[in-house]
Amino acid sequence: MKRKHNILWLLKSALLCVMVISVPTLLMLAGTSARRSQKLEAEINRLEKWQTELVESNRKLITEISLQANSDRVERIASKELGMKRAETSDIIRIEMKR
Repeated sequence: MKRKHNILWLLKSALLCVMVISVPTLLMLAGTSARRSQKLEAEINRLEKWQTELVESNRKLITEISLQANSDRVERIASKELGMKRAETSDIIRIEMKR
C-alpha cells in the first residue's frame, strides 16, 4: 500500500512539475508570437504605404508622359526649336529590304 502511495505521489509530483514548467513556457511562446505578429503588421503597413506612394508617383509619371508626348507639343518643338519642317511627299524615299 505504501509503495502504491509512493508511485501515486511521484506521478502527481511529475504532473505538477510538467504543469509548472509548461505554463511559463506557453506564456513565453505566446509573447514571442505576439511580438512577431506586431513586427509583421508594422512591416505590412510600411509596405502598403510605400505601395501607395509608388502608385501615386506612377500616376504622375503617366500624366507627364502623356503631356510630353502630345503631338502638338512635339510638332511645335520640332519646327520652332529644331528648325524642322514636314516632309513633302516628293521628299520621301521608300526603301525595301529583303530578308
